[in-house]
Amino acid sequence: MAVKKITQNKSKVCFAALDPYIEKNLPEPIQRDGSKYVTYGSDNLYPQYLLGLYENCSTLKAIIDGNVDFVMGDDFTLAVDFDKYKASELMREATRDWYIFGYAFIQVIRNPLGEVIDLVRLPAEWVRTDKDHQSFWYCERWKGYGNAKAVVYPAFMNDPRQATGVLMLGSGRGVYPAPLWSAAVTDAETERKIDTFHLNEISNNFLGSLLINFNNGSPDDKVKEQIERDLNEKYGYGADNAGRIMLSFNENVTNRTTLERISSDDFDKRYEALAKRTREQIFVSFKAQPILFGLTSEARVGFSTTEFADLFKLYNKVMISPRQDMLKRAFEKIYGADVLTITPFTI
Repeated sequence: MAVKKITQNKSKVCFAALDPYIEKNLPEPIQRDGSKYVTYGSDNLYPQYLLGLYENCSTLKAIIDGNVDFVMGDDFTLAVDFDKYKASELMREATRDWYIFGYAFIQVIRNPLGEVIDLVRLPAEWVRTDKDHQSFWYCERWKGYGNAKAVVYPAFMNDPRQATGVLMLGSGRGVYPAPLWSAAVTDAETERKIDTFHLNEISNNFLGSLLINFNNGSPDDKVKEQIERDLNEKYGYGADNAGRIMLSFNENVTNRTTLERISSDDFDKRYEALAKRTREQIFVSFKAQPILFGLTSEARVGFSTTEFADLFKLYNKVMISPRQDMLKRAFEKIYGADVLTITPFTI
């Protein structure tokens, strides 16, 4: 019995997209023990990544800034001779660092008599430490420089002979404790990408919605790039153009690529649902209710003072008071006595 051999004709189709964007994997909070200090992130820049999310994710920034305001309370007193305005800025910035990174650093400076004459907040994104938190490396340009340009400070000690030392605020697993919102990092990244997507869709037409077929063969790469540039210059940019252009270079009309629709009509609904979910997840990571930060749900058009007070009472006990205690302990360790009193936030 003869066996009929079935063959399949396969055609090669070449696609080209203008200015293709390839998403990289998100940075990971990898901590590696080096010869001197522990690196944070595969490129030792994970703190910079967290700071970037804080600066570009509106929900995250609103929650962190709101928490900092709550921690600062209505007022505070410091029973030592230290400028109150400077103390306020130090406490606010150190608290913000703690919320962003999960830790913060204060440099203590003494005069020759052993008296504390200055307190300086060291931006956490620029500090690396060893696994025992005994030395701290400060560098404002880790990328490309590393510890070659870093200034090394010892850990703070309650010793008047120590001219300067660094006190680390925060505790938890790992050399660099994770922030409260570590489980919502991908949600913050998603919200940032949603904003970027809509911006690019409006101003740069980042979403491909037009397919142009060239059915007279596939030219070499240089010719393809020139065609892309020519079309891009004339049609590809500006909010008045409906979308970015996709090109398909085919051997002939028979092998052309057919595409019924590239863009979707329900993008607005899909992104609205996704944005809502990411906001909810970020709030959950802080154990926070949106109402505490001036945001209301679809079912609530407003809120009463009593409702706000009841919610804040619980939130203050669980999330705010521990941060105030952290600041009090820091000043107590520096000055050797209980010198900081914070008046809690009131409505």
